Amino acid sequence: MNLVPGRGNASMSSGMSFKYSVFVSGYIDLKFGDDFIVKPNHHCVEAVQLIGMPKDERDEICEITVVFYLKHLKEGQLMSDMRPDVEELLMLILDHLSFEHGLQIQEVRTEGISLSARFGMIRHFNEESKVKMEKDISKEGFEPYKRLYRAAMRNRDDVARFMFLYSLLHQVLNVNTQGKIDEYIRSESCRQWYRREEDMQSTKYSNKKETIYTWLRNQVGHTQTNSEIKNVTKIIQIKVNELSCILKQAINECD
Repeated sequence: MNLVPGRGNASMSSGMSFKYSVFVSGYIDLKFGDDFIVKPNHHCVEAVQLIGMPKDERDEICEITVVFYLKHLKEGQLMSDMRPDVEELLMLILDHLSFEHGLQIQEVRTEGISLSARFGMIRHFNEESKVKMEKDISKEGFEPYKRLYRAAMRNRDDVARFMFLYSLLHQVLNVNTQGKIDEYIRSESCRQWYRREEDMQSTKYSNKKETIYTWLRNQVGHTQTNSEIKNVTKIIQIKVNELSCILKQAINECD
């Protein structure tokens, strides 16, 4: 992470700030508008500003500057004393960006945090995005499942990401069988993603059908030929984003 303490926005009371550079691949642009400032309920941070930096179209990397404007220091307190709390708040913001906007976050650069999204597009962040972020990062403590969701989404390999998401769905639902997972996927909560006609015959039980998601999860460990592996991988590439949405729904319902 590239931490740059310095003078902040003149409108912020203390004039002190920490700045982080966040690098994003897979997007044409990330638009936060002219004044994307959130004010979390935080003991040492007055406000956080997200700025989409100008980008050369030939460059595959976008950059977001995240600036944390600090409250006044207490007597005997140093800016460096605030760093752990500021960095935990940054982690909450990254959890939020991953969970709410589907960014695949890759923490691989010493000079910053690399965000990777699978599809090239323009992402607009509006006033509603700001209000939602402000509310989420003001909560006490981090939310473990959202942190794990971000960890799952950082997998660039579709099959690895799919398996991680399915495993996490198992934890979130707190069930002990795949049948219970399929019950949830077939429930009203997931009606916009589940399609009955996609159910597959179980390879283990002759009288049982599995949702496409459970069938794919089981096929990964039981494919016998390269052609089968290739076919399963192609289907996973199509269904992995739906599984991430199902997991998000389950996490939202368990909050």
